[in-house]
Formats: sequence, structure tokens, C-alpha cells
Amino acid sequence: MAIEHPPPLPRALVHRTRLLDRLDDGTRAPLTVVSGPAGAGKTTLLADWARGRGAARSPSWRDGSRAPAALLETLGRERTRDGDPLVVVIDGLDAGSTPAVFGERLTTLLRDRGERLRIVLACRGEPPLPLGRARLDATVVEIAPRELAFTWEEARALLATRLPDAAARERWQAVEGWAAGLEREPAERNEYVRRELLDRLGEQERALLLRLAVVDEPVTPELAAALAVAAVGGRAAAAGVVLERLARAHALVVPLDRHGGSYRLAAPLRDALRPLLPHDERPPLHRRTAGWHARAGNPEPRLVAGSPDDDLATRRRQRTLALRQLGVAQLAAGDVDDAAATLEQALGSARSAGLDHLAVACLGPLATLDAGRGRLRSAQAWGEQALVLAADLGDERSAALVPAHTGLAVVAWQRDRRCAADAELRRAEALLAASDHSIADDAATPPTTANRRSADDARPPLAARDR
Repeated sequence: MAIEHPPPLPRALVHRTRLLDRLDDGTRAPLTVVSGPAGAGKTTLLADWARGRGAARSPSWRDGSRAPAALLETLGRERTRDGDPLVVVIDGLDAGSTPAVFGERLTTLLRDRGERLRIVLACRGEPPLPLGRARLDATVVEIAPRELAFTWEEARALLATRLPDAAARERWQAVEGWAAGLEREPAERNEYVRRELLDRLGEQERALLLRLAVVDEPVTPELAAALAVAAVGGRAAAAGVVLERLARAHALVVPLDRHGGSYRLAAPLRDALRPLLPHDERPPLHRRTAGWHARAGNPEPRLVAGSPDDDLATRRRQRTLALRQLGVAQLAAGDVDDAAATLEQALGSARSAGLDHLAVACLGPLATLDAGRGRLRSAQAWGEQALVLAADLGDERSAALVPAHTGLAVVAWQRDRRCAADAELRRAEALLAASDHSIADDAATPPTTANRRSADDARPPLAARDR
């Protein structure tokens, strides 16, 4: 099989240093797996990395979409001239169509030649490999779909010549950092999702996804079965199997826990699906959603079904507010994991009910929480989402943004960006000074001038930080 070369790089290229460094580190392990949906930027990232290594260290490049199992046989016979490990990029694997024999042969190849061979796989979905054992043995480095998503800084750099900052932020949020979505207008984006994902699915999978797209909330297998009776026979177990298969093969279906208890459709997938569902089929699905939740003892879905009343809307707001207050109390008490789960539940409730001001008030504490435990990327994402949403509401002076600015200050400080950290703290202090004791006042106390701890004391150990 002929050795190929990396594809040409696009004109609008952002050197994603955080991921390029991960790939460099990955060549110390036998296997690196870069997984994400179509259009996540896998090939561009790997091509940028390959060309940046220089001619002497450039990896061998192979097309994994053509006979991937046979490709491994040729790799088993190759050697490098200088005795260094042979680095091979296999691009274009599709987890949904790659045969199981590929995983078996690759496992054998790495076992026999692991010291002299480095494989970098780029694939849609999770490849057919025993990754659980490799993770325990620390013989695999993974770049997951959530890591491939563009950060705000990366998206702004990509779109700098095409969109002003406000429009770029709006698009970045709308597509959840998905590379192909950043570069396309909505109509073109929807067509891309249909061509690259939906057209490759079976009828059962398409029918299920089409009906799940009517709801904004997380979907359990039980709710999926209620919505897609014809597709899965009304059986939750069958719906769960389909959802799990979709999540493993297509990262635009996102599992929300490790046990298959609930899933959500990524915004680009949901946006592409909704126009495909005839209008007259939507109200029955909304009513079915409401009925399912009512039987489960949850009154909220009457809002989803399009029959809200004032009392119910008030109860929805009160419940969301209570969840947020509980999460903040858990955070103040040091129950970090419980606080994170409660605040994310409150955020989901706020978003599904269109309670944007409450969503801002949930995002800020999440930014502070993740910053405090060293999860800098997610902390920055929460904080930036809070600022963007508040700007959309014309509420940039809200005290609810105090914890968002605080979280962003901690992120900047831990990245040794002292000026940026001080600027964020000054913004937090200014909002506190002008505060009218709004919903944010009971959030975890931010480090103002009067009560700051040493930021160095607040840093988690370097190994615990997620830069």
C-alpha cells in the first residue's frame, strides 16, 4: 500500500498549540487516538502537526478509510532507517464501519512492535480497540471530541477576518466549538451534518434522532422509547442500545453519564434535524413528551408541550432557583462534586425553560468551581458563556457575573497571566460595589481586594491543572 502525504493545510489555519503539544507527548506511547465527529478538525490538526515536525521526523501518512485491516499488515514489515520508532498517522477511520478485525490486528501489532512503532489514529467515534486496558496501562493517549472543540480564543483567531467578535462568539456558542460549524453559515452547516452523518445512518437511527430533536432537555432511553415508538417498538432497552451505539460512533450524540442514563443531541445535530420533521408531527411529540414526564411525576414538561400557565412557569423558575441555591450552598460547604452536579442540573433547567438570567447565574459558580479544582478549560468555557449570554441580555453589569469574572481570574492567574487576572478581579469588584443584592450575592465569596487569599496558595498542584 502506497505511503501518502498529509493533505494541504487550509488558508485559514489556527495552530492549536494545546493539541499539538498533546500529539508530541503522545508519541511517547504506542498509540494515540484522536476521535471526533465529521468536521471536528482531526485531519487538519494532524496535518499541521505532521508538517511541523520537519522532514526528518515527519510521520508516515495512511488513509484509514481504505482496507484498514490490510494496511496494518504492511506496517508490520516497515522499519525506519535510523532506528527511531516509526510514527504512522492513520487518518479517516470510521468507527461505525471499521471491522473488528482491525482492532485485533492493531492490538497484536502494538504488542509485538510497541517499542519500535507509534500509531496515531484519527477516527469518527471510538475505534474498535480494547481502550480500557490501554488506559489502565497508560499505553494510549487520547484527544477526545470535547478537546477538539475550538476554544473561544481559537474560534476568534479562525474567524478574525470574517466576523466581528460579537458575531464570532454567537457562532462559536451555536456550534459548541465544532470546527466545520464555525466555517459555515447555518444552511450550509445543516447540509453538511445531513450529508456527513444523517445520510450514513440506518433508518432506525434516523427515525429516533429525528424525534428526539424536538426536545431541548436531556433524553433518557425511556423518553426516547416514548417518542420513537415505531423505531424502537416503545422499548427503553432498544432505545438505549441505539443511543449508546450512536454516542460511540458519532460524537454529536453526547452521553451525560457513564451508565447510559441520559444523552443530549449536540446543537449542530439538533439544528440540522428539526427542519426535517414535518410541522404537523411536532405537537404530538411535544404532548407525548409532556405525558411521559407527567407520569413520572415531573410537571415541567407542560412548558415543553406548549401549554404553560403562569403558576407552572413560576414553579419552574422557583425549582431552578432552588437548585442553583443548593448548588452554591454545596460549593460553600466544600461538597465540590455534588455542587457541580446540582449546578449543571440547574443550568439545564434554566436553558430548557428559556430562563437566561438564571442560566447566567448558574454559569458563574460553575466557572469558579472548575477553576478551583484546576479544570481550566472548562472553567474558561463556563465563564465565557456567562459573559456572552449576559451581553446578549444587555446585562453586563449584573452582579450574577461576579463568580464568572472570579473564575476567569483564577484561570488567568494559574496560567501566569497576572495582568489579565487582575483585570478580571477588578471587574468582579466593580460589580460587587454596584450590586443590588441580586441572585449572585450568595455565590461563593470571590477574592476581592479586601479578602483575597494568596492566589498561589489557591493553585492546585501542577499535575492536577487542566490547562
